[in-house]
Amino acid sequence: MRLTLCLIYFLFFSSTAYAASIAVEFQEDHKFTGIIGKAYVTENTIETVTFAADRDRIVPFAWVYKIVEKRLLGEKRFRVKCINQLGISTLGVLDYSDQLKPKISMKTNNGVIITNLSEPGLKMKEKYIPYIDLGS
Repeated sequence: MRLTLCLIYFLFFSSTAYAASIAVEFQEDHKFTGIIGKAYVTENTIETVTFAADRDRIVPFAWVYKIVEKRLLGEKRFRVKCINQLGISTLGVLDYSDQLKPKISMKTNNGVIITNLSEPGLKMKEKYIPYIDLGS
C-alpha cells in the first residue's frame, strides 16, 4: 500500500518536467546501507522515492529535497544545497555531462551520502524490485 501511494505521488503530484531520473543509493562511510531509490531532479527539487529491505519485504519512503542554492561549476555540472521535509540539509554535485548517465553525489549534514547506484545496490534492486525502473 505504501509503495502504491509513493508511486502515485510521483506519477501525479511531482513536478511535471524533470531534468533527469537517476538510480540512487544511500551510503554511510562510503558503504552501502541497503537503501536504494529513484531521484527525479527538477529545476527546483530533487524528489526521491527510496526502498529499504526489511525482513525480505520492501519499505518505501518519499523524500523531497528543495534546492535552496544552485551554482554552475562547469558545463552541465552544478553544486547544489538542498533541504528536505525533515529539515535535513544536503550539499553536493549534479553532473549532466553524460545525458545518458547523469551523476549525483550529495552528503547530508549527518554524513549520509546519496549517490549513483553501485554494484551492491544493483544486486538489491534485482532481488527485490526487478521490474521497477529506477532510471540511469
